[in-house]
Amino acid sequence: MRRKPVKLPLENLNGKSIEELKLLHLQLCVDGFKAIPGSTYQQRIKDAMRQVSEALSEFRLVAAFGKYDYYRQYADDKYVYNIVPKGSPAPAGGYYDPEYICAIKKVPNLFNNPHL
Repeated sequence: MRRKPVKLPLENLNGKSIEELKLLHLQLCVDGFKAIPGSTYQQRIKDAMRQVSEALSEFRLVAAFGKYDYYRQYADDKYVYNIVPKGSPAPAGGYYDPEYICAIKKVPNLFNNPHL
């Protein structure tokens, strides 16, 4: 059974999970490989891949507890974690070990929640 190409342009990537974005990126890679080099379609695929990569690399609010918001980002095939005061903008960077930032802020580790 043949798979249909990804529908372009992409819409509303904000609601998609990390796993959905990774799968979409892989599908775009396959579609781009099949596209005619230098074609408009190939350029549209490259633009879509750039959109997906940007969506994957954004910090996402995953939990809130007390006076803090918990953020997680997918970068370099790893998760990066940070905790900021509630209502603050998303952090610019973070830590690979969630236990470390939780210990610094003296808050429970809500990153281990399997539903995040």
